[in-house]
Amino acid sequence: MSLNNGFNKIGIGNSTDDFWYQLGKKVLPSTSDILLGENLQNAIKIRLFQTIENDLLHYQEIAPPLLLKDTDSYVAHGRKIHIIPTFLVQKAIMKTREDHFELYINEGIYNNQDRIDSREIISHEIGHTYMFNIDCIPIESFLQKDEFFSFLRYHVNDFNRIEESFASEIGRRILIPNYLLKEFLPRKPSINGMLALMDKFEVSLSTIIYRLFFDLFYYENSLPCWIENIHCFSQNNYQIFICSNEQDVSKEMDFNLDLIQILIKEYENNTKAAPLIKKRTGCIYNEDYRMDIMFDVSDRVILCWRI
Repeated sequence: MSLNNGFNKIGIGNSTDDFWYQLGKKVLPSTSDILLGENLQNAIKIRLFQTIENDLLHYQEIAPPLLLKDTDSYVAHGRKIHIIPTFLVQKAIMKTREDHFELYINEGIYNNQDRIDSREIISHEIGHTYMFNIDCIPIESFLQKDEFFSFLRYHVNDFNRIEESFASEIGRRILIPNYLLKEFLPRKPSINGMLALMDKFEVSLSTIIYRLFFDLFYYENSLPCWIENIHCFSQNNYQIFICSNEQDVSKEMDFNLDLIQILIKEYENNTKAAPLIKKRTGCIYNEDYRMDIMFDVSDRVILCWRI
């Protein structure tokens, strides 16, 4: 389906088009946004993210960190989510009831003192609620798996992957909304600036990386918060991000991978790197490569930032 054809046809067979088409029918009141030339996905996100920020401000989420347990009116009343801590789930499961959602979240995660994991889980699940009409009874999903392709696992799995990815992006916009990010965002990308934002918003390393480098700040002009050369890949069950001032980040890869392998072994064996990691996240400076290396213990994320 061409994204500029309005809502006259459905992109059958294409999970991405199918997902955004269905969501667009509900989120955008008319085809005018698309006919003005905006990409369908971006037009939906512009509308939804503005709605989310209005909701947050309405419920007085005006200072970081957001979604604290004692300020849950946005969660309970704004998004109609009833949080139920339990040891019967590994992380979290949300169920749709007639007039509300029930979020069953692991009690150990929910009561953890640093609150980061629980708030990130809750924000992700809130993201899913923006794909529902919560003002009607029973609550109604905006999304329906294509009936013709429902028997094809790859189509359903891909559709679900897109939905989960978008819920995560919404979750990051909830924890770090633009109206607060503009206030605290350093103009120049740096490790210290990233650490300060992590501390201010109380989020994980992976969340702040995606929010700064991958999520767009303004979808109208397709600009991220920080424009920096960054490469993302997985290795040894770690998610690894490499930042560099070089024009081609692939030039940095060979020696970075060797160094990362050594540091992973040292870290996992509790040798040189481990004592430097006092909290969830630690920063190690390697003089030979002029590089800061950061580990996020719980998310298994590594950031290598060439100085």
